[in-house]
Amino acid sequence: MNSDKDKDNEKLEKLLKYYNNPESHLSAKPHKEAYLYFPKLNEQREIDPDTPEKVTRRIFEGNAEDNYTTQEKKYFEEIDLFIKNHDPKITFPDNWNNSNTYRYHQTTKYDCPKTVEKLLKHLKWKESVINEKLTDNIIDLLNTGCFYVHGRDSKFRPIIVFNIELLSELKNKYSQTEYETASFKFIDYIIENLLLPGQVENWVFIIYIGNAAVFSLKDQIIKIINTMQSNYPGRLFRSYILGLSTMMSYAWLIVKAFLSATTVKKFFVLKDSEWPTLHELINPNQIEKKFGGLAENVSGRYIFPPINISNEYLLKTDNLSEILIDEQKYLSIVSTDKRFEKCPFITEIKTTPTPILTPSSLTSNIMSNNKNVTKPKQVRMKSNNEESKNVMKNFSFKEEGK
Repeated sequence: MNSDKDKDNEKLEKLLKYYNNPESHLSAKPHKEAYLYFPKLNEQREIDPDTPEKVTRRIFEGNAEDNYTTQEKKYFEEIDLFIKNHDPKITFPDNWNNSNTYRYHQTTKYDCPKTVEKLLKHLKWKESVINEKLTDNIIDLLNTGCFYVHGRDSKFRPIIVFNIELLSELKNKYSQTEYETASFKFIDYIIENLLLPGQVENWVFIIYIGNAAVFSLKDQIIKIINTMQSNYPGRLFRSYILGLSTMMSYAWLIVKAFLSATTVKKFFVLKDSEWPTLHELINPNQIEKKFGGLAENVSGRYIFPPINISNEYLLKTDNLSEILIDEQKYLSIVSTDKRFEKCPFITEIKTTPTPILTPSSLTSNIMSNNKNVTKPKQVRMKSNNEESKNVMKNFSFKEEGK
């Protein structure tokens, strides 16, 4: 009979095999439809009607650069000049671009000295974790389910799940350095592989509390949220807190007091009866059953690198033709504008349009729970979701007792 140590080694070996398989990383890329989504101007930025010069920008890259307001251009030119003249000279990583600086500048309300202070703090933090190796222990931590990506919302933003209940159970299993390194590798992986500059630049949080002792984890939760906001500003679109008991709601009031007003506005605390609110932003096929969705719960299977859960992203009320462009138009854009990432799943212009189902027909069969209804066949190229299934079937395992 295998010992627990042998089982752990066997599990880790499978995790490493999955992580080192190139197809696993291809399956983490956005689905083909995400590349056909180009956010409209009102989705790229939010302008305060009472104060038109006050802009909250969500999309900074791609052709969004052509749509900066006059006031934004002024602010961004000021910080560029301030950094250029800063003594000592600020050294940025090779993959740094101006949009990263502008995200920081927006969070400081365009205060140049404060922006540089935040930038220097971030660069110091990044330098402290960037050289940490992706050890076996960190690979293991990334697959515990403490934090993982599960699906995307209706605008293809990755959904990051933080399971605080599980975190509280495992808090002493890994060192603080391992937690920090794992979270850095995790978020950087999302930025490099799951986002699309100029198209999808934000993410959504689902924070599940459950039976966690929030009061004892208060400092750790605050540190997680503040680390995310301090080092990845302008990335959070919305955050949902689930499984918070009435008593634990008081702990949330304490946590909230340590967060910025801008961050707090993005947080929504949902009672169990309010979980369907998630469906206003996220197709139920992208949400686990334990959170009121239709997807199978993550348990005993690989979750890093993440896989595409379902090809159904849009909401039942969405008009597909108003949200996605066709492949010919897409190829025309990316062939002339190199600021956009080329889709690895669209390789040629088709002479006839590919039939695409409407959002209503995509979801109606599942939502009606009528198993006898045959879903119309969708004609499309092989997707990364299908690729991920091919990878996963060879490396699946079940946890003891599952």
